[in-house]
Amino acid sequence: FGFGSIPGDQSTPGGMENITCRNITVMEKQDSSIFAEILMSGREGKYIDDVTLENITVCGEPLTAYKPGDYVRNLKIR
Repeated sequence: FGFGSIPGDQSTPGGMENITCRNITVMEKQDSSIFAEILMSGREGKYIDDVTLENITVCGEPLTAYKPGDYVRNLKIR
């Protein structure tokens, strides 16, 4: 898995699953063009599976829809 432009170690098999992100508030911030983005993208053979985004607020608005990146399966928004 990577962080930003750092590719990470891809030699270990597997992915991430059964993830819940709950009660997160993203506040408006003027010094970044990507401050309010949620980015999820796996890789072939390294899926991100069964993710729940619960009570997420972005700039004062509740998150009601999200289009995940490649190799993300079973995403739920509550």
